[in-house]
Order: sequence, then C-alpha cells, then structure tokens
Amino acid sequence: MGYELHITRAAEWVDSEEHPIGRDEWATYADQHPDLVSNGSVEWADIGRETTYDCTDKYGSAVSLSWRRGKVDVYGCNGEDYSKLLAIADGLNARLVGDEDEEYSLFGPVDPS
Repeated sequence: MGYELHITRAAEWVDSEEHPIGRDEWATYADQHPDLVSNGSVEWADIGRETTYDCTDKYGSAVSLSWRRGKVDVYGCNGEDYSKLLAIADGLNARLVGDEDEEYSLFGPVDPS
C-alpha cells in the first residue's frame, strides 16, 4: 500500500472517529461537488461498501477518495497539485494531512518547525 493522504477534523488522523466527518455528510458533499465523480465502490471488511470518487488535478492525474471511519482517505496522489484536495478539505471544515500527520498546503507538506 502506498502513502495516503487524509481529510480529517482530528488533530491526528488516526483519531478521526472522535472528530468525524459524517458518512452522510461526506456522501452529500461528494455527490454535489463539481470536481468529484463517482467511480464505483470499495468493500471494507470493517464497514462494508463505500462509494469511491475520483478527482482530477490540473495535470490530469486522478486521485481516488473514499470515506472511512470519520475521515476521507485519498489514494494515488502524485504530490504535484493539492489545490482541489485542499478546497475539498476546506469545504468540509477539515484539514489535508499525510500518514505521518503532516499538514498539507498548496505547496506540499508544511514544515512544523
């Protein structure tokens, strides 16, 4: 499995269930967002089937987004353009973070020092 990004409201993404983006909230938001296109589903052993959405960056690369346990997981990000993902996070009153909890900006991961 590759490196993932997460859209979360929690201070640390592993705690997303404590400060969740609701499943229905995400589905409503995703279905109405012009940059998100439903692209099938994924079957999680722990929560069942969830719809996946694709979002294409300005370079034509598509990433896949799926809700799971209070957050939205982002798969396949090439690390060149975060603008749409940041806008989605902002629209959900959340943050875009990496697996190691580094927060992302338009220019990539933010150095915490």
